[in-house]
Amino acid sequence: MRKVLVLSIIFILVGLIGIALGTIYVPLIYQQSHSLTIGDKDVISYKLPASSGDEVIAKGFTTNPITILLISGIKVDGEWEVNGTFSVSSIAKFSHTYITLEGGNFPVNATFTVVVYNTSFRLPLISFSLFIEIIGIILLGYNIALARSKGYRSRKGKNKRL
Repeated sequence: MRKVLVLSIIFILVGLIGIALGTIYVPLIYQQSHSLTIGDKDVISYKLPASSGDEVIAKGFTTNPITILLISGIKVDGEWEVNGTFSVSSIAKFSHTYITLEGGNFPVNATFTVVVYNTSFRLPLISFSLFIEIIGIILLGYNIALARSKGYRSRKGKNKRL
């Protein structure tokens, strides 16, 4: 009975640690800061080393309105009109991802940071951890049921019978 209890506690702890790692820790692929001036009706693009499923986050400040496009392959994954302080994020659908900044009717001074996170291992890790957690809870329930059953009694002495 004690072995089942210890095993269930180990399973529950491993599951909790896996869930915590899956939600908190995400490996950084790319981070780059830029300070630039965009002319009126001008376009500037940056290629990002992102693949399918990676999270792209752009944060920064602009003096006038601009349009930010996140383009994966030939598809636009996100389009945002920003002015002043901004923070936008999207999931890249394909490889060959670009972030494009389009100026408006006035010249724009912009500073921004682009960060790319690899999130492709997050879902399998959390799923596996939840599976381990469920096994631990089932073992804990089995241990409780075994302790409460009428056919099981602990012996206090070596020669005592049930």
